[in-house]
Amino acid sequence: MGTLLLVTLYHWDLPTALYRQGGWKNPASPDWFAEYAEVVSKALAGRVEYWLTFNEPQMFCGLGLVAGVHAPFEHNDDQTMMGITKHILLAHGRAVQMLRRNCPGTRVGMAPTGDCCLPKDDSPEEVEKARQKSLSDYPGYIMSNTWWADPVFLGQYPAWAKEKFGDQLYTMTPEEWTLVSQPLDFYAYNCYQGTVDIVPDPSKYDAYAYQGSPQTAAAWNITPKVLYHASKFWFERYHLPILITENGYSGLDCVMLDGEVHDPQRIDFLHRYLLEVARAMADGIPVIGYSVWSLFDNFEWAAGYSCRYGLIYVDYPTQQRIVKDSGWWYRDVIASNGANL
Repeated sequence: MGTLLLVTLYHWDLPTALYRQGGWKNPASPDWFAEYAEVVSKALAGRVEYWLTFNEPQMFCGLGLVAGVHAPFEHNDDQTMMGITKHILLAHGRAVQMLRRNCPGTRVGMAPTGDCCLPKDDSPEEVEKARQKSLSDYPGYIMSNTWWADPVFLGQYPAWAKEKFGDQLYTMTPEEWTLVSQPLDFYAYNCYQGTVDIVPDPSKYDAYAYQGSPQTAAAWNITPKVLYHASKFWFERYHLPILITENGYSGLDCVMLDGEVHDPQRIDFLHRYLLEVARAMADGIPVIGYSVWSLFDNFEWAAGYSCRYGLIYVDYPTQQRIVKDSGWWYRDVIASNGANL
């Protein structure tokens, strides 16, 4: 079996020279991105099966341009974010055009990462509440699912947007809507944890987050059912095959006395989450792929090198690589296509 390649055009890596020209605030930014997409797609034509235009617009906009906790550490107002949103959507559309033109027959999508809200139980009423919350402007419009996905996959604003913003909402011509919402081949999403309440009442316990609840080293809650509900919610809204492009575990990994890296918590985490992927598939959700974040320990943005997600340990001073127990375990998952889970 050959290796399938998936390439992301934009994983938050805006060139400094373009940032100094305003970055995504500049109306010329869709043209910049189109030129970039043309160069990359021509260079890799015939070698890539899956393309993503953007990785996590919620994060590089919400954390980098609104909350100011990721680079470039800005705090922009709603009006500015309207222009940024429109420019990114147009850039996505221009990139899709280039990919279709230069790489015919490949599959194209994008990878958002808005919160999936978990039901408090499996009753139809609670599941529907969780669905509606996941499709709202929660936990803030720029971080939400539908702010980005509805224009791209449905060719329209999310229903709540006009009520929320009125005349402040960015405008699109019919031609621009057609550009932004060109048909894609799958719905990709990145997901690590589910949400019930973004700030749980510290005086109470709930099923999601409380003092002492199971968490990763990045303080993200361990909620395997999120991959079932997210796959279900996004498929039922956008009616495209599902590709899970990021899911993984940040651990306090180290080389032990025997020279190996033993990470049973990561194995258990991935096992639990993959079982929920299998559950979604058994319920008829067309999940076409799953990717662990990440192959190697690497630079995790504002967290630097303090979070280790890799299946392969990197000793940063020496650059030595050691396959963790989870790496050997996941090799067997791949070889059996999940039959060993």
